[in-house]
Amino acid sequence: AEEADIAARVIPGGFGGLYQNLESQRLVVTLKDPTKSGPAAIALRALLYCGGAYPGWANELVTPAVMGFRSAQYSGTELLSYLRALQLVRGDPGVWAVEVDPELNQIWIGLDNSSELPRIRQMVSDRGVPLAAVALETSPPTTGTEPFAVLDSLVLTKAGPALGAFEIIFHVRYTNPFAERRLLDRCPQPGSLHTNVRYFLEKWDGTNWQLVFAPFCELTALRPTRVDPLQAHTDSVDDAGVRRLNATPVWRTARVTGTYRLVGSVYLSETAGPPFVANPASEIERRSAPFRILNTAPF
Repeated sequence: AEEADIAARVIPGGFGGLYQNLESQRLVVTLKDPTKSGPAAIALRALLYCGGAYPGWANELVTPAVMGFRSAQYSGTELLSYLRALQLVRGDPGVWAVEVDPELNQIWIGLDNSSELPRIRQMVSDRGVPLAAVALETSPPTTGTEPFAVLDSLVLTKAGPALGAFEIIFHVRYTNPFAERRLLDRCPQPGSLHTNVRYFLEKWDGTNWQLVFAPFCELTALRPTRVDPLQAHTDSVDDAGVRRLNATPVWRTARVTGTYRLVGSVYLSETAGPPFVANPASEIERRSAPFRILNTAPF
């Protein structure tokens, strides 16, 4: 938001912010006045290449070559002022995270539960911030019977070895509630002897679950982990995601902080040869209870 505030001073059209759509290799730019996209693109390229507002980003984290423009309701300067006004909300016991979301063009606030909604709405209004500029997100529905559980109360990211990369470390437990054995497909970590359950992550967008991350596993078939009825298996997971060009595995959403669920690879049958597993379990048997990731990586 601070960089967007700087850029808004020289980019016409009410510059709201930008984020990289890594799947389409497109730099998405938000403007309050999209008719100014031509001069805005020229000014933004100049900033990227001179290192003024986004030092080191050009052709590293972002590509200025292909831009897509979206209409924005709020400029980067407005969002920064709202973020500053909501500092007291950030410390409220009913709030677990507050961030600028460049894709939503709003201030995103994660709430502990839906009962906090009226009180936090009032706090936002009391600080002069338009409710339309804020996305209040509560926990998604859960059955309480999900076989996977992430054991960490809050998963924190940390800076990775390269620009735009970050690491996540968490612990996951699978409990087999069925009368038959279940088989967990394994993910060999690249360059490591460590393996864990093969999985992907979905993120809650306030309404639906969206696939955002699929870790890279070596193309080696391993015997699955057998979990007998009413038994449990625990894995430690150490993975990396990236929000930069020409790198994998891609984290598909600009705001990393949020509520997630893990979907594991669970099978009903074992085979004598590769891939060693068959008959995937239904998706409801492969989900975890929701858990939270808080991004602390500086990228």
